[in-house]
Amino acid sequence: MTKLRFVSLLLLIMLVVLGGCTPGALSSGGLVDSPTSVAVKATVKPATARPTTKPTTKPTTTRLDCTRTLIGGVEPKLPRISLADLYRCRPETKGVVAAIKSNGPFEYDRDDIIFQNREGALPDASNGTYREYTVETPGASTRGTRRLITSGSRNRQPANYTALYYTDDHYESMWLVVEK
Repeated sequence: MTKLRFVSLLLLIMLVVLGGCTPGALSSGGLVDSPTSVAVKATVKPATARPTTKPTTKPTTTRLDCTRTLIGGVEPKLPRISLADLYRCRPETKGVVAAIKSNGPFEYDRDDIIFQNREGALPDASNGTYREYTVETPGASTRGTRRLITSGSRNRQPANYTALYYTDDHYESMWLVVEK
């Protein structure tokens, strides 16, 4: 074995052990399904950081994989998901959207409270623009990680929102929900 191959193999082993990757993930190219029907390539980061995705311009014919975490994006590149796809992948959202559109009642005390966007995943806006609503996470003993976020004027009724967002991973990434 040449010295260069030995060093390369050693670096690969270190990357797998320290980075939390599998050799198969490295060789597969990291393609992930996206509800926006575009091919995305996963970025390898240390194990303590969440992977991010960057959409390309080439559309694919793959469907959204509803069995996995729906990793969205952050401002300024929020991917879009249709309301129909959101209902198909996360049926629990249907009841929450219905409650929002009828101005309540809401299941959780922390529903319809101001979402401050501290993570910066959504467009910058004045305090009170965003409100959050819990979407039940199956199997979770707490409120879980899934939320719907609405935007609009500060003193609005819940149904009077101007945009709807969804997060599967507790604000790490967001989806802009397209209702038409």
